[in-house]
Amino acid sequence: MNDTTAPAMVDTMPDTRTITLRKPVTFADMTVTKLDLREPRAGEMMRWAGLTGIEAHIAAVSAVSGQPLPVIHQLVARDILDAATYVESFGIVSIDQPDEVPTEMTLDLRVPIEHGDDTYRALTLREPTAQQLIEWDKADGIAADLKIIAAVSAVPEIALHKLTARDLVAAGSYLANFLVPGRPAGDR
Repeated sequence: MNDTTAPAMVDTMPDTRTITLRKPVTFADMTVTKLDLREPRAGEMMRWAGLTGIEAHIAAVSAVSGQPLPVIHQLVARDILDAATYVESFGIVSIDQPDEVPTEMTLDLRVPIEHGDDTYRALTLREPTAQQLIEWDKADGIAADLKIIAAVSAVPEIALHKLTARDLVAAGSYLANFLVPGRPAGDR
């Protein structure tokens, strides 16, 4: 059985969000009164993957708002936490777990990836081999996910840095099904 349908995602998050700052921030010759946030990309998520706590929040909000770190450092606590909550919510996407995991899945990308002369509008993912699982296990976090997605999709890893957070989670969730003991996979 080769099912080409992605697992159903519960997608209730807006692609963008504007937060009006409780206290405007002045930096250089500009005054910032709001943050325009958008869904993070996989490559951006790697910037804060090794950080914890407020350092991770600051790096994440800076990356997806386009504001320099000195601006984000001046935010009041409630503003940074509001912004960080929105950004982090993209890593927590509910995936309906199928009773049987297809050996292949096509994931239509929310935002096409352009890399060199190629444009990727979908990722065709397949069950990883044992060797690919070993390589996946050698890396951590988002870097590991990008490595395995590249290996099973034939899309260059560097291009995958442009994946949206929700597409990264959907692809990673599909592939993680093969690590869960007792979960049946398609037509092995």
